[in-house]
Amino acid sequence: MAKDTEGSVNKLKKREESFKLKIYRQFFNKYICDVLGNIDFTIADKKDEKRYYFWAEAKRSPESDIAVSITQLILTIGKEKTLNKVETPPNFIGAFDPKKIAFVPFHTIMHIFSKSDFNWNVTPSDHTTKEFKELHALVEPYCKDEGYFFTFEDNEKDLKQF
Repeated sequence: MAKDTEGSVNKLKKREESFKLKIYRQFFNKYICDVLGNIDFTIADKKDEKRYYFWAEAKRSPESDIAVSITQLILTIGKEKTLNKVETPPNFIGAFDPKKIAFVPFHTIMHIFSKSDFNWNVTPSDHTTKEFKELHALVEPYCKDEGYFFTFEDNEKDLKQF
């Protein structure tokens, strides 16, 4: 039974990696794509690998909620203290799934990381914690008001220009 579970997990990981690779090839192939700690997807400058343009949370489900995914990404960044490990933050953070992608300018949410009275040690994928809910309430308006949203089917040309 354990072997079957392990095999299923490996298949899911493989599918997610091929999905991320597809998005990279289709929209970001002029850049370097990698992971940074537990951040699923990063885009950096080919000439200066330390200059990040985009950090994102990738979801396999086309029904994912972008604000929830971005909240999870922010918790991942905060928990791992990723901002202390890079020279400069990315221009955008965001999330994508098989149907859509969103970008939020990093400078609009940067102040969230300076919350000193916040417990950054929660599991980012646990959406039931009070910390996740509190952060989601802070993040959601920025996603709606400051974010750039594209669907792969309807906005492919605009996304490539973006």
